[in-house]
Amino acid sequence: MVDDTLNGRKTNLAELMSDQGISCADLASVAEQVHGILAERLGEYSTKTKITEMCFAILHEKEAHIVKEKVSYAKAEKWLETVAESLACEVGEVVSRAQVEYRVKSPSSVWRKVNGDSEQISSLHDLFGVRFVVADTIQCYSIVSHLLASRTFDSYHYRDYVAKAKKSGYSSLHIVVTIPAEKGYCGKETRVEIQTRTQQMDNDAKFGKAAHWAY
Repeated sequence: MVDDTLNGRKTNLAELMSDQGISCADLASVAEQVHGILAERLGEYSTKTKITEMCFAILHEKEAHIVKEKVSYAKAEKWLETVAESLACEVGEVVSRAQVEYRVKSPSSVWRKVNGDSEQISSLHDLFGVRFVVADTIQCYSIVSHLLASRTFDSYHYRDYVAKAKKSGYSSLHIVVTIPAEKGYCGKETRVEIQTRTQQMDNDAKFGKAAHWAY
C-alpha cells in the first residue's frame, strides 16, 4: 500500500492522506525513517532499498535525476552481471560453492558518497560491487590472493576487516580491481569493489551486531 501511494496510485491510504492534507512528501519522509528501517531490521533488503530509493526520488528529485543521468542503471546492472559471472568462473578455480552477489550503488548512496559533487560520481571506487560469500576465512584469503595476482588492482582501497574487524564488528575483505577498457563499462577502464566474507560474517553484517541499523 505504501508503494502504491508513493507511486501515486489510488489506494485507501492515498485517499485518507488527501482528506487529511498529507502530501506524498510527508509520507515519503515517514516511510524513509520508519518503514525502510523496519524492512532492514527484518532482513528484507530488497524492500528496504525500494522504499529508500522511492523516497529519495520524491524528497530529492533533482539529485536523483542527476545521478540517474550519470549512471544508466539498466545498462550498468546488465554489464555488472556479466562481470560478476566472469569473476565467479575465475574464483571457481580457487574455491567451490562461492555464493555470488552484485550491485550497482543506489542513487541515494551515490549522492551521499559524493557529498553533492556530481563530477565525482564516475570516479567512485565502489560504484560497482561484487560479493563472494564462502565457507571459511581461508577461502576468503584464497580468493583475494588469486584476484590480486591475476588482475590490476587499487592497493589504496585494500581493506582487511577479517584480521581486524571494525569496531561495529563488521568483518570482510575488500579489494578494488580494474576491468580493462575493452571489457569495462561504456568502453572505459572501470573499478569494481570486491568483498569476500564467510556466511557468518555476512549474517552479522545483515542481521547481527555489524548491521547498519545496529549502530
